[in-house]
Amino acid sequence: MEAKSVLLIPKEDVWKNPNTEYEIPIDVQKRFMNGNAQFLMDLAVNLKISYSITSLAIQLCHYFFHHKRYVNYDRFIVAASCMLLALKLKDTDGAKMKSVCAAYHKTIAKVENKEKIEIMDGEIYNKIKEKIIVHESKLLKVIDFTLDIPLPYPYVEKILTRYFKDDKERDKQLYHLSRVFILDIYRTHACLIYSASEIAISGIILAASLLKYQLPPNLKDVKVDLNTLNEEQRKEIEDKCFATWVAEIDPDAKSSEITDCLKIFNEVLETYSELPSMQ
Repeated sequence: MEAKSVLLIPKEDVWKNPNTEYEIPIDVQKRFMNGNAQFLMDLAVNLKISYSITSLAIQLCHYFFHHKRYVNYDRFIVAASCMLLALKLKDTDGAKMKSVCAAYHKTIAKVENKEKIEIMDGEIYNKIKEKIIVHESKLLKVIDFTLDIPLPYPYVEKILTRYFKDDKERDKQLYHLSRVFILDIYRTHACLIYSASEIAISGIILAASLLKYQLPPNLKDVKVDLNTLNEEQRKEIEDKCFATWVAEIDPDAKSSEITDCLKIFNEVLETYSELPSMQ
């Protein structure tokens, strides 16, 4: 069962935030979210870290700016502080401030279109470090020191282990593609309104659909002649089978939310022609 997290926001409230009150249009906020996510993905490439840590950093950043105005903060410093905290929470080898500062220094130079990246000496390092420390403190207050934040990836492994353990090739393909889709949806507000299990299930459904793999529930297992049913009756059985399958993965997950989450996945798939290339 998924741990409850205050980092989820009621769907109807996701755009009720200080930025909307400041008359920043929703489409502009969405572009900021995408830009913040891309910056963190670029940081992650420089740091050579996992999808899980990257996704957590992005979620923290989105949550922070749900509560704070963009005009009052350097959003890329905020993003770097989110990465540092995510590393502290998920990297068992320990987070290195200098590594995060170096990655930030390199990544921000590209954002600012600098032709030559200045060497990060002690003075530059200390300035970046101080800013990150200050913003990490503010971030912790915004999230109310919530440190147990569920992520979709353990659910991906749970689903594949349960249903594809005897088909290693399909398991490998689904594992890779669903993780890429899941990371990409973190560019959006989805991680603020859907649970980790709902995002995981949606990502696997989309990946399986594109790979033309049959996922449970398989209607062939239903002990009813589907040909004798009308369209409404067939849909009712399909919905019940799907809800049962979802409940097996996470009793708290809602099939209706997964259906809605899939719409955002499809929007992201249509919007971005290139998926993140993280190893």
